[in-house]
Amino acid sequence: MKIYTTVISDPRELRRNEDEIDAFLKEHSPNPFMLFAFIAKLMGFRANVDQTPAVIVVKADDRIIGVAPLVLRRASGIRHAEFLCPYACSPDFVLDRRCESIALETIIDVVIRRLGLKYLLLDFEADSPSLPALKHVCESEGVSFFEQSPEHLDHGVIPV
Repeated sequence: MKIYTTVISDPRELRRNEDEIDAFLKEHSPNPFMLFAFIAKLMGFRANVDQTPAVIVVKADDRIIGVAPLVLRRASGIRHAEFLCPYACSPDFVLDRRCESIALETIIDVVIRRLGLKYLLLDFEADSPSLPALKHVCESEGVSFFEQSPEHLDHGVIPV
């Protein structure tokens, strides 16, 4: 199985793959906000000097197995990634659950090694299907994973 990734920062580039990405999102996410049009709009809204949208698309043998809609930010001189969607929109990774471990391993690898980030600051809903798999991947890859659970959300911080 050949795995490769694309990191898309421009909504126009995302549109070139609209049909394929939208079909994947509709099939693998029950979240009504995780649709192509919404992600493309947020990319435009979030792009500025301090933020760069970064939608990571993971493919296995020319088939999408994961989409990570992120935004890269700099705060206090430290670059990190957050979900592109605000917490009110129930952000999450969109994964083909049959390949979730390899998709998450690839996403973490891209964020750490390719993008050179030190942290992922991710606000998940407590019942996110990605959270247990992400914890497992981080443990197996030797990546620190910290979680705090305020009443209204679970918040995963992954320092490298």
